[in-house]
Amino acid sequence: MESMEYAELKQLAKERRIKKYYVMPKAELVKLLSMPELPQTYAIAKKTYKELLKEAQEKSIARSWTKTKQELIAILYPTE
Repeated sequence: MESMEYAELKQLAKERRIKKYYVMPKAELVKLLSMPELPQTYAIAKKTYKELLKEAQEKSIARSWTKTKQELIAILYPTE
């Protein structure tokens, strides 16, 4: 993977829906693409508004449809 061109790494990152791949240094892209599974923070950022809304509704969060994507993330995945 380290021998790949930067443009190829960016394309792979785009296909895996890694957020902000276009501003990451090559070393960071190699590290992320080498992982079998993305860290949870990346997995959460990849979720669409509809996916987050569905999760909120499944957890019976009141008035979830009035929340923004960032608010839903903060409610569903609070940081300690």
